[in-house]
Amino acid sequence: MITLAVLGFQLVIFGSIVVAGKVGGKILATLVAGLWCVWTIHLIFMPWLLHLQFTTIGLAWLVAMGITSEDTARSQLKSIRS
Repeated sequence: MITLAVLGFQLVIFGSIVVAGKVGGKILATLVAGLWCVWTIHLIFMPWLLHLQFTTIGLAWLVAMGITSEDTARSQLKSIRS
């Protein structure tokens, strides 16, 4: 059963990866996602929670990649217009 604590922690993971992507770009988002993967492998032993956590990490990383791509496109467009 998924508790509010588990869902809240998934939100923390998701948010940290997306914020890392927004602030530091693709490299930082990938680094943070990788660190969460290492943390998950070492500290989570329940299969359903491993699956949930890796799904959260993967989705957050994809969102972060999309955000950084949009930011890059916007900055390139601004430099062309200038």
